[in-house]
Formats: sequence, structure tokens, C-alpha cells
Amino acid sequence: VFKNYPLSNQCNSAMQSNMHPYSCDIARLARCAGQYGKFWEYHRMAFDEQRNASLEQAKAWGKKVGMTDAQMDVCLSSPDILAKIRDDIDLGSKSGVDGTPAIYINGRKYVGSRDASAMKSMIESL
Repeated sequence: VFKNYPLSNQCNSAMQSNMHPYSCDIARLARCAGQYGKFWEYHRMAFDEQRNASLEQAKAWGKKVGMTDAQMDVCLSSPDILAKIRDDIDLGSKSGVDGTPAIYINGRKYVGSRDASAMKSMIESL
């Protein structure tokens, strides 16, 4: 399960700064892409190209996964999408998330190697 935790005080009140200025918009557009079955495709592009993040770039990623400008404009202004992102943020804050990525396995924060075999061992032990 993926939960959003944008590192920006524009939508995340737990953040003291705007560490990633476009992360709130990117989270909104990723959720929007998810409505069209394209969340993971959008997420991968955003993650891989995060150094180039801007609102224009976030919309370009949306176009690459098949969203129209009109669809993205609706999503960027949707109070429902923002509310879902804030629900994710609240859950993350209550769970002790203080940065990303944060991985939880069976409700326990995983701190360790992100190597697949290390994570597999942890999963199997639980």
C-alpha cells in the first residue's frame, strides 16, 4: 500500500519547511493518475525524474500517462484528492513518519537495507 507524505508545508502541516516545493502537486497528480489506473507509472516517472520537478514537469508526466490538461486541472483543485492526501499525512505522522521513503511491515517501521533479500528476511520473520 502506498501512502503520500509530501515533504512540503504547502499541504503537510507536520513539515516546518517547503523541502520539496512541488511534492503536494505531484501527490495530487499521482492520485489523479491512479483514477485512470496509471498511479505506478506516474509515480515511477516522478520518482526517477524528481530532480527536474516543477508543476510544468508534473503535468508533462501526467500527459505521458494519458491524462488531459482538463483532467489534471480538476485534480489539482479537487478538495477530495487533497483530503485523501491529508489523511495519508495524518496516518504517517501518527505512525512516526518523519521522512520518505518510509517502509512499514505489519505495522512496524522497517529500518534497514532496502535490498530485496534483507526485506524478504524481515517479512518472513514476521
